[in-house]
Amino acid sequence: MTRNETSLDITAIVLAAGNGSRMKSQTPKPLHKVCGREMLNMVLDSVELSGIKSSVTIVPCEHQLFKRSVGDRTKFEIQNQPKGTGHALLQAKRLANNSSHILVINGDIPLITPETLSELVYIHQEKKSTATFLTARKNNPSGSGRVIRTSTGAVKAIVEEEEADSDIKNITEVNCGVYCFTSPWVWSALDSLKPSTTNEFYITDLVALAVAQNHTVETLQTPQESEVMNINNRLQLAEAESILQSRIRSKWMESGVTMIDPKSTYIDQDVYIGKDTSIFPNTHIQSGSNIGQSCRIGPDTTVKSSNIGHTSKITHSFVEDASLGENVSVGPFSRIRDGTTLENNVYIGNHVEIKNSTLGEETKCGHFSYIGDAIIGRNVNVGAGTITCNYDGISKHSTLIGNYAFIGSNTMIVAPVLIGDNAVTGTGSIVNKNVPEGAKAIGAPIRIIKGERS
Repeated sequence: MTRNETSLDITAIVLAAGNGSRMKSQTPKPLHKVCGREMLNMVLDSVELSGIKSSVTIVPCEHQLFKRSVGDRTKFEIQNQPKGTGHALLQAKRLANNSSHILVINGDIPLITPETLSELVYIHQEKKSTATFLTARKNNPSGSGRVIRTSTGAVKAIVEEEEADSDIKNITEVNCGVYCFTSPWVWSALDSLKPSTTNEFYITDLVALAVAQNHTVETLQTPQESEVMNINNRLQLAEAESILQSRIRSKWMESGVTMIDPKSTYIDQDVYIGKDTSIFPNTHIQSGSNIGQSCRIGPDTTVKSSNIGHTSKITHSFVEDASLGENVSVGPFSRIRDGTTLENNVYIGNHVEIKNSTLGEETKCGHFSYIGDAIIGRNVNVGAGTITCNYDGISKHSTLIGNYAFIGSNTMIVAPVLIGDNAVTGTGSIVNKNVPEGAKAIGAPIRIIKGERS
């Protein structure tokens, strides 16, 4: 078996039932996000990418948020009372009992890589170990279980900090909370664990038990301390965000994206950016966004869950749940909201808000306008101050504007209404009825003047 292969007969068990009290949050700790993605989903990503196809996640009694966040990608078992990691692992016995091996991983180490998990499983199976676990050297090991070794370097035990004396606390090799165990040994061993001084059952005691029974115990030491950092509070969450942001920015710059000031550019995980795109300072590109090639994004811009076509430009603006075609220009100081489609070559100027609307190719909306629940054709000019009055206090209504129409400045369009192809509205008009194709609508409320547009 190579390092890129993982035995089919292995189940991953993710421990995610802890209280996480140091986060001081109503959101369960594993569901806090790093660069737009929940820590639990990040751990499951690495598990799946390592080749492990089956997983069980241990969750608390109130776990609806967990199901909402991860869906059906993992099975759930409940730990009714928080009695330690050993007790949490034992809850997975029903679903994982038939696997020959189990991988156990804490749900609060979001930067763990699939390559490290694959390597750990490889060593475990290659050495025919009973227990194999991941370690790291930390300059500041405070809060972590210390790895105790014999004079020959063999593993002797893992001692949690609460149980450690001053000499043990000086040890810098720590346990990272990622293990492989052989089944069925692990399940019988869990049944034999004794509670700690805090009346909890620790997975770490399985290591000393395996040594005492003369079983093989192996370790893998990761050289990357950051990939195994546990997130227990908001400071550590921010540190993980910073580390991952740096990785993400480096990835995109190496792929041909220009960042004028990388440190003020924020990019989530689930994002795509085409080559030759330039990102300017204080720009946020959030999850679900797909940005084409040769775009200019920013400065002071947020793009969230949106598709941006090639050669488009967005400056000092907010775009959310929208689709922009190629060579679209937005901003400065505009907001493109959910459900909006701007087709190729659309121009949106300053202080424009568009919601749940489609603007056809070559259409322009230059200044101080609100467009809501509208379908606007191609090559339409929407004058400054135009408002679609789409809400009557009870219901939302739609506006339809045909191709090549000219909407004069300060036009109020009282939906529902249809303005035909090539129609014109005069400055300051209140459009409260349909305007036929090619007609002029002037006044407040409008009078219809039929005839050719001049």
